Amino acid sequence: NALCSGEEAGARRCFGHGSDTCCQVYLPNGTCGKACPEDGVYSISSDFNCLRDCPDSLGTVGNGRVEYSQNATGEGYLPGTTATVACNDTYETDGYGAICSNAGTWNSTLPNCIVIECGEVPTLVNGKVSGVPATTEVEAVATYECDTDYIFKDERNTRTCQNDKTWSNEDLECVKDVDCGSLTDPVNGTISLTGTAFNSTATYSCNDGYSLVGDTTITCLASGLWSGEPPLCCTTNCIDCDVDGCKVCGADYKLENGVCKCVVTGCSSCESDSSKCDTCEEGRRLDDDKSACSECAVTGCNWTTIRISLLRMRSYWCSNVTVMSGSVTHVGKKGRLSNREVNQLYHSGMMVFCAVKLMMIMVSLLEPSLVL
Repeated sequence: NALCSGEEAGARRCFGHGSDTCCQVYLPNGTCGKACPEDGVYSISSDFNCLRDCPDSLGTVGNGRVEYSQNATGEGYLPGTTATVACNDTYETDGYGAICSNAGTWNSTLPNCIVIECGEVPTLVNGKVSGVPATTEVEAVATYECDTDYIFKDERNTRTCQNDKTWSNEDLECVKDVDCGSLTDPVNGTISLTGTAFNSTATYSCNDGYSLVGDTTITCLASGLWSGEPPLCCTTNCIDCDVDGCKVCGADYKLENGVCKCVVTGCSSCESDSSKCDTCEEGRRLDDDKSACSECAVTGCNWTTIRISLLRMRSYWCSNVTVMSGSVTHVGKKGRLSNREVNQLYHSGMMVFCAVKLMMIMVSLLEPSLVL
């Protein structure tokens, strides 16, 4: 057992499992043999090719580092170990790595790290290279210019050698120099132009009270045409119009004399930026959500709400007194409605309406206050 233990044999030199483990050994004459157990006793034979370690003699690599697939032992690297080179940024290897053979030698030397090059500078259709780089290595820059009557399709005019050995801006292009022509401000709006040459833009905006229908921005194309029709400025809530006014209103709106009005029965004035009503017609009140104009209990009201304390008024002059008790309405004569009468009606569970100067005063029985 001493033959296959400790420093003498080395665990890495043994093969097999358990009691059948064999180990390689070095014989006194310098040759290699193996020792295998027979009936508990090791016998040695010389017909065996021993595995030998590879020396740590590969050295270092400039602009890179050597990486081994296994860690070194006290005697070197085990057979089958691979040595590869990892280069720094902008460098690449000029070959492959090395492998440790069974005979204890490396099968090749290490490759070098060389600067990455992209090769010949690309040409440009309808253009040429105006600034040739001194080398074609990584980060080298080539500058271009377009032929007469041609311009770059965007602001780019260079190509740079990249780490993947390709030149950047592969889609660099010279296009025919065109003029898409001037544009005029839309009716009820303005236009902002960056120019009329290729790739120029026109951005539209509308005056207050008008909305843009169409593309906000159009671009001058290589064909010499703008990318779309100029938009229109329509009155608010209009989805289609022309120079004569609105043609089609949005949902919840109706077209009247070229203007979109909210669809609320009894509404005399709509909010400019919504489908809500702002003011109702005479004889109607505006609901809290501004979506309807309800009929008033008294003709001539508009139910504008201003609260005044009843305690500060002794009487109310009414042109027409209306008393509501449940679903029953009593219409009285014009005259003075005293504070005492209001209190009597309040305690009897009724509501009192008082029409004054085409405005209605409502005495709420839920709280002692006057709503004007």
